[in-house]
Amino acid sequence: MGDRKRPTRNVAEMYRRRFARMTGASLGVAALGSSVSARHESGNPNDRPTIPESRFPDGTDREEPTLVAHRCFAGYFPENTLAAMEGACHVGDGASPYTLPDRVEIDLLPTREETVVVFHDQRLDDLTDESGVVWLEDDETVLNAEVLKSGETIPTLREALETIPEWMPVQLDIKSPGATAVTDSGTVTETSETARYRQFISDVFDVVEEFEHDYVWSSFEDDALAAVKEFDPDQPIMYLWADDNERGYESARRLDAEAVGPSVGSVDRDLVERAHRDGREVYVYTVTQWHESERLRRIGVDHVISDYPRMRDFGRAQGFGTDGSEIS
Repeated sequence: MGDRKRPTRNVAEMYRRRFARMTGASLGVAALGSSVSARHESGNPNDRPTIPESRFPDGTDREEPTLVAHRCFAGYFPENTLAAMEGACHVGDGASPYTLPDRVEIDLLPTREETVVVFHDQRLDDLTDESGVVWLEDDETVLNAEVLKSGETIPTLREALETIPEWMPVQLDIKSPGATAVTDSGTVTETSETARYRQFISDVFDVVEEFEHDYVWSSFEDDALAAVKEFDPDQPIMYLWADDNERGYESARRLDAEAVGPSVGSVDRDLVERAHRDGREVYVYTVTQWHESERLRRIGVDHVISDYPRMRDFGRAQGFGTDGSEIS
C-alpha cells in the first residue's frame, strides 16, 4: 500500500479535553457538569468503562433510545477517521456518563484493488484533497487522501476495527461496491447486481471475522443485505430508506431484517408500532436536533443515529418532555 500519512497523537485525551470545554460552554447546565463520569476502573482505555446505574442528572432512569455515533460523530470529529473512532469511543471518560455512544457507525467502500476502506461518499472530491471515484482509484490514492483538512487520512476497515475497542458495538453501513454492471442491452441484471455485492461482502467478512465486535449490518441496497445473510444467516441486518415507509418496510420484511432504518423525516408512531409487533428494532437516521430526539423517544424508537455526542442531553437536563406531551 506504500507509506501512509499518519499523525502522531493522543486523540482520546485531546478530544476529552476539547469535549469537556465545548459542552460546558455551550450547554451551561450545572447538572450536566456535575454528574458522575464514566470511568475505566482497570485504568486501561481499551476496557469498557463503568457507567453509573443512573444515567440522568435527576438520578432517575427513563426509557431512552440508545445513541449511535453516525460516522463516529461526524458533527464533532473528522468523519470516519481513526481520530473520530478513538474520540467517539472515549468521549465519555471525562464528561457526563451518557455521552458515550452505545454503538458507532462506519461506512464501507472498496478501492480498485478491493481493499475495504471506511468512507461515505462515492467520490473523494468533497471530503478529501484527492479526486475520483473511490472504487476506481488505487490504494495509494485513497488511503493517503486527507479528510476535511484534518491531517487524518482514509482508514482501512482493518485499521478501524483495530482502533475501535471490541466492547464497542459497530454498525457496518454497506455502500456501493462499484459502478453498476449492465448487459449489452443497457439493463441491470439481478445476477450482476448480486454478484457485485457478494464479492464485496466476502471481502468485508474476511476482515470482521478477525475481531470480536458486536455487529449490525445496514444498507439501502437489498442485494447487499441479501449477500450478508448468504454468508452468515445469524448476522443482524437493517434495511435503510429515506421516505416511502410502505416500500421500505416491505423490503425489510422480504429480507427478514432484524431492524429497520427509516429517516428522521419519515418515521412515525405507526411505523414504530408495526415494527415492534413484528419483532423488529427501529433505528432512525440522522438526528441533528435535540427536539427530534425527544419526539423519537416519545414514539418508542429504539436507536437514534446522530452526528453529535450529547444529542439526548439538553431535553433531559431541562426537564422537557416529562409530562409526556408531544414536541413537534
